[in-house]
Amino acid sequence: MLLAALWFGLVTGIGEAVLFGAQHYILHRFIFMGRGVIWMAPLGDALLFLLAGVPLALLAAARPWRGTWNVSTGVFAFLAALSLLFMYTPLYQGAALLLALGVGVQAGRMASSRQAPLRRCFAWSTPALALVVVVAGVGTHTWFSARERRSVAALPAPGREAPNVLLIILDTVRGMNLSLYGYD
Repeated sequence: MLLAALWFGLVTGIGEAVLFGAQHYILHRFIFMGRGVIWMAPLGDALLFLLAGVPLALLAAARPWRGTWNVSTGVFAFLAALSLLFMYTPLYQGAALLLALGVGVQAGRMASSRQAPLRRCFAWSTPALALVVVVAGVGTHTWFSARERRSVAALPAPGREAPNVLLIILDTVRGMNLSLYGYD
């Protein structure tokens, strides 16, 4: 059950990262996320889904019954669908909630007859998804670090008479909070 939670969390996070990338690069919208969303969204979602999976796993261990697998799969599918549908802002939150609930119910129903294949799928694909997240995180960090080093190296050398100036810009400080305007 925890492996299923981890799988759903990784898939949801990768889906969120892909949707953020599509918004930025295809739709040319400004998103309030940095490049770390590529690995942070899957990692954060995996932790959240594991957090939801622990009580379900404890409940299944304490009171085993046949429907535990269906309920847990439905809960994880509901959370995944809800997370992805909430990213589509023109959709009302109530409608997103109902759609996600429908996805969760149908996933739980379908999981009842496909329990063994789903477990095998989770077992072999979860490490692959985790590897994709690690490679994406290391790759983006390496790429942007190398790009920054190249940009700094391409700057012209300062002249011998150039002043050594550090310019600090505070764009989030209100004027009324500065001593220049009387703030103690």
